[in-house]
Amino acid sequence: MRIAGILIAGGRSRRMGADKSLLEFGGIPAIARVAAALGEVAQPVTIASGGKEREEYRFLGLPQAADRFPDCGPLAGLHAGMNACDAEWHLAAPCDLPFASAEFMRYLVDAVRRDERWAADDCAEQGAGGLAEDGGAEEDASASADGRGPSAAGAPPGRPASASVRPLAVVPVSLSGKVQPLLGLYHKDALPSLEHALLRRRLKVMEWLEGLEVLYVPEAGFAGASSGEPSPLLNINTPEDYHAARERRV
Repeated sequence: MRIAGILIAGGRSRRMGADKSLLEFGGIPAIARVAAALGEVAQPVTIASGGKEREEYRFLGLPQAADRFPDCGPLAGLHAGMNACDAEWHLAAPCDLPFASAEFMRYLVDAVRRDERWAADDCAEQGAGGLAEDGGAEEDASASADGRGPSAAGAPPGRPASASVRPLAVVPVSLSGKVQPLLGLYHKDALPSLEHALLRRRLKVMEWLEGLEVLYVPEAGFAGASSGEPSPLLNINTPEDYHAARERRV
């Protein structure tokens, strides 16, 4: 499972009034914190730098990818990063999530691996001859009840709706129920759909995700969710956000 990293840093930081990627947390710029976390999980890491390469990011020693679709928001950054490196999966992270840890990123990667194992087991069971004539329905119902198989109520929590279809996106959901699509895994097969959305100027990330098979992963299942550490999904958009966040233990 080859994973490349995309550090999304092309935003204009209008609400912050300054380049939020360079704001410091514990004496370290946000972009450097996220780059270090990405580098532990994915290689290589490319900076999606917006309309052009940025001199102020040179200190990271990472390649930069400028948007092929200028002024088209974060989807353009994701597109630039995915085109910059040939990999099966692309792990994206924005620079305004300064507490996005390598541990949380591994949690997302592990969700893919768990899903692939489940799908492989399911296919093996179907290949073994399906339900037995006597007792098969009861066994299938039992598997559904304990979460190991599909049920009438839909897919098990954390799995895509179509259990037999591999997800093309793996996206976390915060403790408050908010989806954070810019910290996520994207399969290379999602790239044509992404380019199609950009060509049609359909630039809302959630609208694009509606056309993909998505595996939503709850933050609540992450071991660090109850540790008292800042949430890996805490984003920084305004000076007020920054002043509050930098007081947290980092």
